[in-house]
Amino acid sequence: MGDPPSTSPATKFLFLCCQLGTEQVCKQQIEARWPEFRFSFSRPGFLTYKVPQQTGMAFDLENTYARTFGFAVDRVEGEDSDALAEQVWARAVTDLPNHLHVWQRDPRKVGESFEPFTTELTNRVVERLNGCRPAACKSIPVNSEASPNDRVLDCILVEENRWWIGEHRVSTTFQAWPGGVPPFKPKFDVISRAYYKTQEALLWSRLPIHAGDQCVEIGSAPGGAAQALLEYKLKIIGIDPAEMDPSIAQHENYRHIRKRGRDVRRREFSDARWLFSDSNVTPKQSLDTIEDIVSHASVRVQGMLITLKMPEWKLAHELDNYLDRIRSWGYQYVKPRHLAFNRQELCIVAMRHRSLKRF
Repeated sequence: MGDPPSTSPATKFLFLCCQLGTEQVCKQQIEARWPEFRFSFSRPGFLTYKVPQQTGMAFDLENTYARTFGFAVDRVEGEDSDALAEQVWARAVTDLPNHLHVWQRDPRKVGESFEPFTTELTNRVVERLNGCRPAACKSIPVNSEASPNDRVLDCILVEENRWWIGEHRVSTTFQAWPGGVPPFKPKFDVISRAYYKTQEALLWSRLPIHAGDQCVEIGSAPGGAAQALLEYKLKIIGIDPAEMDPSIAQHENYRHIRKRGRDVRRREFSDARWLFSDSNVTPKQSLDTIEDIVSHASVRVQGMLITLKMPEWKLAHELDNYLDRIRSWGYQYVKPRHLAFNRQELCIVAMRHRSLKRF
């Protein structure tokens, strides 16, 4: 895993975090896209690279598996967390960023008694930071969502007593969120984890949905994704042979077709503007069903959010082929992401035209 690199002015290091278990596919994508980067220090879910000095703050890593990224500028360690917090603020006084983001690399795999919300360690560190905040930094928000082009100072809790300090300028949607995790936590019971995935996918993709839009959801049961979509006041045709949660099945804007996607008459999709798919089948099976739907003459789906299950991460080498196949259906804007709330699966946004993206 290497020793922590020097962060002296003579060197420049990129940091990124990813989900536990995706380090290898993340590294493979970086090696293919950025062969000049040199792998350096790492821990599970946290990687660093030595990069060319001219790599600027507006740099886009273009990595499917990187939850967020930036440039490492310092590291602090020791048993006295108050002293560590003071060192973080000392850096903030020097840089005066627009935001301070404090976050921990994932302690466990997502979905296995852990969700990537703020951790207990993060809460304790934020409390200490607020307790010793200098007057010069009183207007710097901690763990608030940033805006495009904001400068963010990152306090990354790599270990309980070893923190890295990084910086980034917000150039992508997920860089606005602390640790690349959208800052939402429902105050009600969610039907399933699909609620989190759908909310994050909509925020990240900027799919231009509007209240009253007709959509189709393939793989709807038990209703977690529909729960999120109904918050946007969409009209949903849910397709799944399994039963739905009663709160969804009885909703006035939801209609359930108890069939598999391939068995539904294509005229059912004729008014649909958006398609959502999250079926527990192989990527090929999922794409076969979707292609048969969107290629039909009566269907005019403008955009899609597709979840592809990856039984093994070695299937990641097929990702470019999956994306090319979706483009061949007439979708100009196609982009993949391993969401913070995804497990062993990928989310793909596809739109007929890039101009559809909402701001």
